[in-house]
Amino acid sequence: MADNRHQLRPGPTGRAAFPLGRPAAALALLLAASLAALAVGCGPPTADAVARDFFNAWKAGNDAKAASLTVEGDLSAFRDGDTFLQASRPDFSVGAPEVSGDNAYVPLTLHLEEGDRDCVAVLRRQGRTWKVSLTATMTAWTASRLSP
Repeated sequence: MADNRHQLRPGPTGRAAFPLGRPAAALALLLAASLAALAVGCGPPTADAVARDFFNAWKAGNDAKAASLTVEGDLSAFRDGDTFLQASRPDFSVGAPEVSGDNAYVPLTLHLEEGDRDCVAVLRRQGRTWKVSLTATMTAWTASRLSP
């Protein structure tokens, strides 16, 4: 006796369960898997990505974008606290963040004319979004004696 358990049986209309055939069913499954994979990557930016975006905007002179990525919403704390960086707007590299609750500490290396300086950007989570805390970052830079 033949085993018919895995065969498609006609539905109430007399057609098979996959009216467009197996290739269409496979394509639908592939599309669903692709959409699920995209949804996983659509979350909010990570703390290091926000820090990188902030410093890229600041370096490019896009102060409006840089300010939008801060807790404070403007750059006055950054300008007033670290004027020696304003003239050069140095290159930088960003390391992997250390996250502790709603705080993230993102290691930075500033590539200054007099040599590299290691420091940290402090970010705060607001809802699901990371924002650079300029006040906390400037406090950390002052404590590390990055500012002259």
